Amino acid sequence: MGPGYESTLQFIDMGLTLADVESAYGPAQNVPTAGPALPPMPPAQIFQGILKIKAARSSPPTPIKRIPRDELIIAFERLRARFEELLQSPQRIYYGDYTEVGHERHFSRARLSDLLEFSDILACPGTYVHKDCYLLCRTVSNPARSFTKVSFCVEDPTGLVHQLTVSRFPHLLSASFTALNTIFPLGTLLAIREPPIRQCRRGSGVVQIESPSDLFFIHPSDPLLQHITWNVPPPSNQISQETASKWKELGNFFSNDKQYLAAAVAYTRGLALDPTARVLLLNRAAVYISMEYFEAALADSARVLAAPQVSDNEKAKACYRSAQAEYGASHYGDALEWINTCLSLLPMHTDVPIWAKRCEERLRESENGNYDWARMFKEARLSGHKVEAADFVGPIKVASCARGGGRGMVTTRPVRVGELLLVSNPLVSAFPHEFTKADHELGANHINLKADGPCRQSLISKLVAKIAGDPRLYHTVTALYAGPEYPTPPPQFPPLPPATPARRLSDPLRIEADIDINLIEHIITYNAFYLKDVTHTTTYCARTRDFFKLPSALYLLPSLFNHACSANATWHHFGDVMVIRAAKSLSEGEELTLSYISGPGDTYFSKKAELALHIPECDCSECEADREDGYERCLRRVLVDLQLRGEGAAVGLQTHTPFELALMAEDDVYALSRGPIRPTRSRAYARLTEALVKEALDLDTSTFEIRSAKWRSVVTEGMKSLEAAGIVVKSEDVDTAGSGLSRQSDMSVIEMDRAPTYLAEIAVKAAQSLAPIENYEDMEIDSGSDHEGNPKKKSKSRGVRKREKKRRKAAQVATTTTTEVQQLDKRRKIIATASTEDQQPFFPSSLFLSLPVELLSEVCSYLFPPNLLSLARSCKRLFHMLVNPDAVFIWRNSRSLMSVPVPQPPPQWKEWGYAAFVFDGGECKVCHKYINSVYTSFALKARVCTNCRVAWEKTLKRVDMSRLPSTMQLYLCSIPHIETLSTPRPRNHYYLADRVSTWFDLAQWKKAATLYNSAMASKTEAELLISVYRQKIWVQEFMETADALAKWRDSYLRTAQQVRLANDNFWRARAEDEGWALQDAINSETIRTLNRSWRACEFITENRWNLHLPKIAEEVIWLATRRVNREHERRLQARHAKLAEYWELLQTQRSADPLPPFSEFRQLQAVIALMQTEADFDELTKEGEPAAQMIRENIRRWAARGRNQLVQIIYGQETIGKAPSGQTVHPANRVTMVLKCTRCEKAGIKAFAGACAHRCQGSRKDWELEQFVKDEAASSALKYALEAAELTEEEVNWAKADELGAMLFCKSCDALGSSIVLHLANIPNHARRHDKLLLASIPQLSAQLLSLGYPFTCGLYAELTRTTPLVSKRREAVSFGCRHCSPKHMDKMFNLHGLTSHLKQKHRITDVGDEDFFEKTSTSVPHSEGLANIIREFAFKGLITDRLSNFPPAQA
Repeated sequence: MGPGYESTLQFIDMGLTLADVESAYGPAQNVPTAGPALPPMPPAQIFQGILKIKAARSSPPTPIKRIPRDELIIAFERLRARFEELLQSPQRIYYGDYTEVGHERHFSRARLSDLLEFSDILACPGTYVHKDCYLLCRTVSNPARSFTKVSFCVEDPTGLVHQLTVSRFPHLLSASFTALNTIFPLGTLLAIREPPIRQCRRGSGVVQIESPSDLFFIHPSDPLLQHITWNVPPPSNQISQETASKWKELGNFFSNDKQYLAAAVAYTRGLALDPTARVLLLNRAAVYISMEYFEAALADSARVLAAPQVSDNEKAKACYRSAQAEYGASHYGDALEWINTCLSLLPMHTDVPIWAKRCEERLRESENGNYDWARMFKEARLSGHKVEAADFVGPIKVASCARGGGRGMVTTRPVRVGELLLVSNPLVSAFPHEFTKADHELGANHINLKADGPCRQSLISKLVAKIAGDPRLYHTVTALYAGPEYPTPPPQFPPLPPATPARRLSDPLRIEADIDINLIEHIITYNAFYLKDVTHTTTYCARTRDFFKLPSALYLLPSLFNHACSANATWHHFGDVMVIRAAKSLSEGEELTLSYISGPGDTYFSKKAELALHIPECDCSECEADREDGYERCLRRVLVDLQLRGEGAAVGLQTHTPFELALMAEDDVYALSRGPIRPTRSRAYARLTEALVKEALDLDTSTFEIRSAKWRSVVTEGMKSLEAAGIVVKSEDVDTAGSGLSRQSDMSVIEMDRAPTYLAEIAVKAAQSLAPIENYEDMEIDSGSDHEGNPKKKSKSRGVRKREKKRRKAAQVATTTTTEVQQLDKRRKIIATASTEDQQPFFPSSLFLSLPVELLSEVCSYLFPPNLLSLARSCKRLFHMLVNPDAVFIWRNSRSLMSVPVPQPPPQWKEWGYAAFVFDGGECKVCHKYINSVYTSFALKARVCTNCRVAWEKTLKRVDMSRLPSTMQLYLCSIPHIETLSTPRPRNHYYLADRVSTWFDLAQWKKAATLYNSAMASKTEAELLISVYRQKIWVQEFMETADALAKWRDSYLRTAQQVRLANDNFWRARAEDEGWALQDAINSETIRTLNRSWRACEFITENRWNLHLPKIAEEVIWLATRRVNREHERRLQARHAKLAEYWELLQTQRSADPLPPFSEFRQLQAVIALMQTEADFDELTKEGEPAAQMIRENIRRWAARGRNQLVQIIYGQETIGKAPSGQTVHPANRVTMVLKCTRCEKAGIKAFAGACAHRCQGSRKDWELEQFVKDEAASSALKYALEAAELTEEEVNWAKADELGAMLFCKSCDALGSSIVLHLANIPNHARRHDKLLLASIPQLSAQLLSLGYPFTCGLYAELTRTTPLVSKRREAVSFGCRHCSPKHMDKMFNLHGLTSHLKQKHRITDVGDEDFFEKTSTSVPHSEGLANIIREFAFKGLITDRLSNFPPAQA
């Protein structure tokens, strides 16, 4: 796509119109339009498509025209030829086509055996879905493919030909026409579940299959074809004439051509002819692995291994296929076992050891998160998309989050900035290079009213193919968020397994899962990521919106992260592998957020437009600041951003230089009260830095002062870019790596705590602009010395640095345009003055730093070395003061304060570097965990934790020096080794002091032995010793220092342990004197701080204790109060749990009064008194105890009040005063008291007892009677039923209704030919079927006779619709009959699902009730047809009341 289209689309993404630009810059000139042949579909056009679809669905059906058979087939063959020519001709340019995404599509869940066959398609109206039916047909033309749709002509058994289109069938996105002919050969028998029929423009019908799971390939021996007669002979094809060997050759051809589905079909058809062909199984397993059908590949390999008389070569291939399948399924341990088995069968195979190494690497990655990032970076650069890495889940979990009310990701422990949180491989991914100009598809998305590129569209087809290979994956994918149109996903992830697990893949052409394509499209729209590749300086998304350059992928766990513009986690990709790290330090249980922004800009308008799909308005601090800045400032920032992107000229803006853009960014584009994060300003300084770098690289022939000044200006402007991006620069000019002050892992030079994650690219760009400084040979950078004290360059005094700074500034002015620099400096001074007047500084200076240097030095000289190191690392000023040759006395005095004197450093070592070498902690040499302890071996610089001592011993080499040649002994003296004295060995042994055995590092020993052998081959002994003489002298001096430090360390640790024990006893005794609890004193922060003084061998004295005593007492009192409150809360929670158990127990007991809901039960006076006592809860609530009797009495009183209150709510105040008599049922208990809940809209709640048992699903509000209203329709129907039964509502409650049983006969149903007997409980639901319900009362004997031997069961349908395993098995039994059918058809039985379909299709009954069916049991005695008619006539004439006098007699 051309630059005009790109600029116009970016302009739209920023939320502006041409009117906005014209108001600020005047009329735009020559604004380009979209360039490609198929422009992006605008939202208005997408919306018009939505309206057209709705209008088509609401329009009345029209008859389908019949087109002659030969005419339709010839027209389709011409269409196929045109498509084939289009795909094969490289000269043709075609920009794809649009597919509607996100609108409602039909798919079926019904089993094919439960559906009825239909064949008369001409009788079907257009745009119609045939429910409860299936279409049987066979192909009569070769297929044609248009993007993701495959079309061909099919004929039904009557010979009628029509077109059939299948959308998104797996692995057909790039299928050739030869492969399509193999997959869909002529004469292929197909069955389509509930087929949708669409009318074409010519009026003919097209069977349009939206979900590929609705298409079934029928074998000629299938039972569905037993009674089918085809009016037309089948078309000729060569499939039945092929042999197994020919199918193998054809499968190999397709496999080499990467037409994997066609290859799998060819191998499957060969296996149908020869099931014992193991080579076909192995080849199909290889194809399944390429298709990512790993379970199917394992099944084929298992069949080969289980076959008799399998050769070692075939076993090895099967093991190799199994290893590849397990590796692809991320089961790396199982894959390694298969690889080892394969290696035992084929020890000389070259690829097997490589796979073993890959499995070991993946296991290490998945267990420890230990990745080879350099390898991943190289693979991403070379391949562009596919990178091998295992999934890793760090200290995170899925939990409910308070911010959005849904689920999200939280930390399981404290997390440090930069820590690895998650590494995730995509479920599916798509890249632009996978498509050609003539073979891609765009999407008109109805969900977000945007156009989707081919990568995003391809994700839908790829996900369908993934589910086809692993049907169990569908349950996991559909647990992702799919928008407000679908139910809220479950709180846990992965979700619980379904009650009925999906069947595994049995045939490459059969999809076992019932796939809802519309749901899949919603999931892709809401959860797919645009990739941010770490190998590119700027991602695709930051540069362009070109559809051909937007790779996309769908992930599982990353999709659960919620959004924040200022997110606390950052994400990027190595190819399609997603890596998520912490962007700041996090506490345990804190929610993790990612930035969803992936558009071309970070302006307020573009962010709001991109987040509209997920949240109405972002509430993060950055968006709040943008809204406070106002519309005008946001608009000016957008215009500056257009200039920075080089798109200003495209929209009629004047071109500016980088200096002018920096001036514009410092203009009134941000409010003075705005915080430090200012993205547009950061972008402007980054562009200025790029320009300065280019100028600096052109000054190779200039003087050193000019070049140095230019590079200093690069550093200055680059730092401003980083600071404006919100990055906290802790040290600007100091190289701490060479000073001996190694920074701790939580003190990074550039801290990302305050930087939004979407500004990471700006920071990378600015850092790359600064990168040439490191490679510039003449650049002078101040540095100190390393740990060994080797100086890098002599440090300069403060006066020299000041003079050089003045010279650099003068050189910068001389090499830069004077006017530009003056304008920039003037603007900076104005903004700095205004900012100082209007707001306070963000970080006020410390009073400690305001002391004179002499006092600071005196104070620092009384600190112990560990404390002095921490102080030197705290800020830049103290660092300069302490890391200075004039400050050596401070370090020496600090060292002398140690109770165990520290040995003197070697002459060439710096004091501060020596202190860091001795006292700093670091990573364990084995497990790489940080430990705050000194070196285990100073000579080897090895620090080992207690648990890794045994593992560390394996990395050492024990050498008996007395047995080596003298030359080698002298040569080995040039290699450091473990100190001789007092160095602890693993298993608490010690090394000998006679130097008989010397311990070297194993890696250094191997390297030295190799160098020694090569040197002895080319040199004499004298030459060899002379070459290592200097190194030997240095090592001897270093070993003396290391031995001295080892002795000091042992003495220091013993003394420190004694100090620690004494301090512990001291504060424990003082805590006991004060009367404090020991656990409260241990948790006091001040006491913890005092305890840490043992590291400096510093005792806790009385004076120090008394100084901190008030603070400690305050902390201990607070901790004790919190402990008591927590204990009380724990006991209260336990008592609440006991109360809930007791309430559930009462629910199981029968009582005359209904049990109140738990929210009301807790408020009973007896329950409140019970909760306030400390006695045993179980003893008090035993049956017969006074407390239990009081609770039952409270329940009785509550029920009495509740009945009266319900009557008052329903009927009004005037009916309360009328007390019901002993013979009259209370109004709240009558059968006519049918209620409806106003919260969940549930109707048919039976009286007061039903209201007490009702629970609203998903509602958090407490139960109250006011939420119920009377169900007038149900109450009116029941009143009429009582009148028909000659009963009054005052004398019937639901208990008596159950005693009366089925006593009503529906005359309205009898007029339709059905003899239906009703119970009072069925009246409300049954009344909805008839415009006017007519009932008659019949005796129980008549009801029994009319049931024809199958007794009526009240509540049977509700019992059968429960979700329990026993009930599910009962539903599947074919033991249910229809009461609406004539007696001669009543013996026909269904399962419950089939019965529901039967009632709906034949009798037009959608709301099934107990009166509509019966269940055949072992005790049922059905009557014959003739006897049934006689009984029915006898019942009507003799046993039914006079109300049936006008009823027509039964037909014989």
